[in-house]
Amino acid sequence: MINFLSGEVILKKDSYLTVLVSGIGFKVNISASVFGRASVGKEINLYTYLQVREDNLSLFGFDNEEELFLFEKIIAVSGIGPKAGLSILSSLGADKLKKSIEEGRPEEIVSVPGVGKKTAERLVLELSGKLERIGERKADDAHDALIGLGYLAREADAALRNVSGDLSVEERVKQALRAINKKQ
Repeated sequence: MINFLSGEVILKKDSYLTVLVSGIGFKVNISASVFGRASVGKEINLYTYLQVREDNLSLFGFDNEEELFLFEKIIAVSGIGPKAGLSILSSLGADKLKKSIEEGRPEEIVSVPGVGKKTAERLVLELSGKLERIGERKADDAHDALIGLGYLAREADAALRNVSGDLSVEERVKQALRAINKKQ
């Protein structure tokens, strides 16, 4: 629903920001990396996750698509909600958390306040081998977008072959379209 916010930070607290977007202030629960770079009065771009519950709507904000992707994987594990997921991600950071999961080391995850041994073991067990690289995910999204525009799969593959995986999906599609237009 709300996948991305871009606006001015008007309030900064320990665990959340208020971001002013077109006259509306959004309260966004944030990761530690976002807290470190956010400043009141400055513009910020956030990838977001909207939690919809019967009695509450909560928005969670992240620096990049990789953090958001990892957060979504964490909260898909039974017994881990968005606040605990944000705490785990903020305490360990995306790279350390992914490494702990892939190497089967739940003891590093147990070091996060509020995370017990069973929860950490379940997290490692359920996510081990399932954390695809974000670059691969972007490539798939860009490939799908090109096919949706009417290009053949082989044309999309050829166009994306020399496009950097570090770019956003939109930028990858733009560069691929430029490559296709040069060949024509």
